[in-house]
Amino acid sequence: MNKSILKTILTISRAYWLVLTGILVVGISQSFVGMYALVFFQRLIDDFPAAKQFGDLYAPLAGYIGLTVLNHLLIYTEGIPTSILNQGVVQWVKLRALEKIERIDYQAYIRASLISRRNRPFSTGRCART
Repeated sequence: MNKSILKTILTISRAYWLVLTGILVVGISQSFVGMYALVFFQRLIDDFPAAKQFGDLYAPLAGYIGLTVLNHLLIYTEGIPTSILNQGVVQWVKLRALEKIERIDYQAYIRASLISRRNRPFSTGRCART
């Protein structure tokens, strides 16, 4: 990997460390909750033939429904820091490009003013009357 690309990625990571941490925590939590919801679903299927009444299935059913709802909320919540990161990186790149253009324009202005001074060494700065 090119050093400048790696340096840019590290700079962006430092600028958005909190968002990246949020993405990781929510993503790992969502994966865990999703897998645990499948465990409750398997318990529900395994307990279904032996159940005499609906009350026997209440605990696995409530666990499955609760974890499924939590899983979907975490999926939704994961989109918030992801969109912040996507839009923030684009904004970061635009700002860096504008800073670079500003620096280049300023350097070009300095050079242009020095060149114009060299071309007109005997100019007095007064306008000629017409």
